[in-house]
Amino acid sequence: MMDVFSSDSQMISISKCLNWAKWVELREPENGYIFTDEYLASNWDDIDVHPENLPKGKAQKGMRKVTSPVLLLKSHAPKMAFILATEMSPVYFCSSFNRIKEDGYTMLFGLMPNVWPEYFFYMSKYNSWCNISHHIDEAAKYDLCTGFREVGHCHFDGNEEWVIDAETVFLNGIRPGDLIPLLSVQRQQIDDAKMMEKAILDRMLEKERKFQQKEWLNETHIRNSKHRLSNEIMPARMAVERLERFLVNSSEGIKLSSIIGQATQQTVGDLLNNLKTSIQNIEMEINNLTKSETIGEQLETLEVEHFIREYCENLASKFGRHFRVGVDCRDKGLKIKISRKPLMELFDNVFTNAVRHGFTDDTREDYKILIIISKTDKGFCKIDIANNGNPISERGRGEYFVRGSFAGKTGHTGIGGARVFEICEEFNGKAIEPYSIEGFPVVISVEFPIVSL
Repeated sequence: MMDVFSSDSQMISISKCLNWAKWVELREPENGYIFTDEYLASNWDDIDVHPENLPKGKAQKGMRKVTSPVLLLKSHAPKMAFILATEMSPVYFCSSFNRIKEDGYTMLFGLMPNVWPEYFFYMSKYNSWCNISHHIDEAAKYDLCTGFREVGHCHFDGNEEWVIDAETVFLNGIRPGDLIPLLSVQRQQIDDAKMMEKAILDRMLEKERKFQQKEWLNETHIRNSKHRLSNEIMPARMAVERLERFLVNSSEGIKLSSIIGQATQQTVGDLLNNLKTSIQNIEMEINNLTKSETIGEQLETLEVEHFIREYCENLASKFGRHFRVGVDCRDKGLKIKISRKPLMELFDNVFTNAVRHGFTDDTREDYKILIIISKTDKGFCKIDIANNGNPISERGRGEYFVRGSFAGKTGHTGIGGARVFEICEEFNGKAIEPYSIEGFPVVISVEFPIVSL
């Protein structure tokens, strides 16, 4: 990395880049935008500070009122900000004479057109102006210059009286060798620094991702894969039981074209194909138990109605029990930002719970699930998944999203509802405690923030 204070024909003195800023010292308190140290730049994106983003308060006597853009530098710490003050939106700063032990003085400067404000943030990260202040401190020990210890002292030369401020000490202490590059080189160094920092951050994030991936494999991934396995086994078991009942009650020879259910017109061949699909899904999930999944899958902006209708088209191979599905989209074009696979897993868990716990009466042929899509007043997309199966007990309502809680004889691992809650939390949504509406004893509702392209 180039030393920003090295001598070079393509360099200019820092003294030619900074001017004394214009401010008015308050004689009486005023109300306005107050700059505090929490607004010092912490990354490339928050170097510029707009007055309207600052807190309003009462500026006390002795504070500085600034009505034009100023560069703020701490004299003894690599901390800065560029404040875009105006006549219409003035900003108030602490007195020029206030010193904090660690940071030194709060210095305000006007900028000449031969330096980028961002370059001082670059300097704060790699070779700051603090070298100048430390040199001044050393030289002042031997009375070779006016040091910061003189800040606030009043001087009189026989004709004029003045008070020394930190900015004057700093500017007078700049040495001929305190240089920075020309504008074009400044911009190149800024861009290079951003690119290098991004590369380092990407490497750190990759390391963190791999660590999370390992944790996922060891804990959550295995647990959730086991739960998904149970969801796949359930329709296979139900299909086998149904085939068994058909065989017991049949006195004729069986063919693949034999109709099993008069209402659904499902054939033996259809049933066997569903069985094979479930078995294939089980084999895939078993393989996943020893295979790390991708953590932090890519987010997508999904059109909710389209996703749900596409999901519903593929339900036949997932569940052996027949039920009807309806979609009521009350607000068209709603979009949410989420990973596709977790959202599909959320629906799988809700549908599986409905079939396993709600659709238990083999004599009923009117089971149905209704999905209602709507927009809330708070800018969320609400998805209601209602079914007309068995109602949930009061205890079941309160513990639907609790891991390890399960519902009576039909209960299983108790993970399904908990996964719904976790997925909502992961994507800034929320899961609402189950309730009922007319004709549907069980309604599971989730909400996700609406986004627009």
